[in-house]
Amino acid sequence: MKEEETEPEIWTLLDAEHLEQMRLMISGDESGIESTQPDSVFSSSMGVDKVSKPEFSLICCNLLGHERFVEAAERMFDLVAKGGQFITWPNLLDFFIGKEKEAERNKNIFPMVHDGDFKACQHSRRETIVKMIPVSTGSSFVYIIISKFGHVGIYDDKLRLQRKYEIDIDTDPDSDLDVGASDPGWITDAIWMNNSKHMVYTSSLRTIHFFDASASVHYEEYRGFGLKNIPTCLDFWYDPEKEDGPSLLMFGDDGGGLSIIRFSQPPNSLFKKDEVDSVQTLFWQRMEKHTEYATIHYTQGVHGDAVSGIRYLSENRKIKLFTRFFTKNPLVLVL
Repeated sequence: MKEEETEPEIWTLLDAEHLEQMRLMISGDESGIESTQPDSVFSSSMGVDKVSKPEFSLICCNLLGHERFVEAAERMFDLVAKGGQFITWPNLLDFFIGKEKEAERNKNIFPMVHDGDFKACQHSRRETIVKMIPVSTGSSFVYIIISKFGHVGIYDDKLRLQRKYEIDIDTDPDSDLDVGASDPGWITDAIWMNNSKHMVYTSSLRTIHFFDASASVHYEEYRGFGLKNIPTCLDFWYDPEKEDGPSLLMFGDDGGGLSIIRFSQPPNSLFKKDEVDSVQTLFWQRMEKHTEYATIHYTQGVHGDAVSGIRYLSENRKIKLFTRFFTKNPLVLVL
């Protein structure tokens, strides 16, 4: 006999957008709620920051698009109200915060194994650490640690230094100019591209560096220069179920711009290969010949300030951009 599937609790179905709409409905900031019911169940309490059980059930059913959630919504109301007749938005926030804390307590957290001592990054020359990236390749696990002026260390899972190298923060890899002595550029961000096995670094000299990291020794394969502004933050996405499929590399810049690079065949090549003896340079304003492998879309001034953070939400194909100054709602772009 087939067991009946248990309906999930309603709070597990409500995402951030649902909660924002719910807040507007409860506070009365929204100009009404569409309902399929012939008679509205809303009482005069709506719009004064509290709702009754029937009102809350109707809100949930409208947000989730089906009336079958009435009983689940009523169960949630009873948990939030704790015997009361009405609930407020702060009551709901307390409820969700409690659920998050409960989930955190139930997580299996495996702390990093170490001897209890703080360890100095041996490769960094006491420079500020920009980023520490854990990389798992199936058979091995390493930390890639990047310092401000481009010193990279590869450490094993016990934080023992395995290899180190230095990023040449310059536009021309064949130049004899010591850039560090004239214009000390610095690394602004770094990210791991899992399906092509590349490390990507961006710098304050408006350069972007692609290092082949498929083996234990990393080497610089491509160097992009001439970016419109200084890239400040990176994000990367690919479909883990389609490792040979396309991927996206996104970065914001200090001019409020957004760049999106779509790699069409990353396991084969990120860009069109040239016959060069050293690093292949890419002038970022003349990338037409690489369209078979990569297309670049740049949007200028999407933010009024420098972009300090970027996050790609693959479930709804949205990009969130953050600035240095706290804002209640980050800018959200839909691809």
